[in-house]
Amino acid sequence: MMILLMIELPMALSMPISNPLMLFDSIAMNASDIFFILIIPLLHFYNGKIGSHSRQLKYLFYIFYPAHLWVIHLIMNVQ
Repeated sequence: MMILLMIELPMALSMPISNPLMLFDSIAMNASDIFFILIIPLLHFYNGKIGSHSRQLKYLFYIFYPAHLWVIHLIMNVQ
């Protein structure tokens, strides 16, 4: 993870940035490969069984995932 961070972070910081939100966006887009490491602690707790609320939560996540991307898109284009 640190090696990927050392490679990706200078590339993200080398782009011309006009505001802090663009800096975050460039780091998140260029360094997204390093974020896979964050899932490892969650995988440790998985026991191979489907949760008791999986059917209800499935549809919540079907709505949440595209909705939050749409909200991010709107926020970025408000400027």
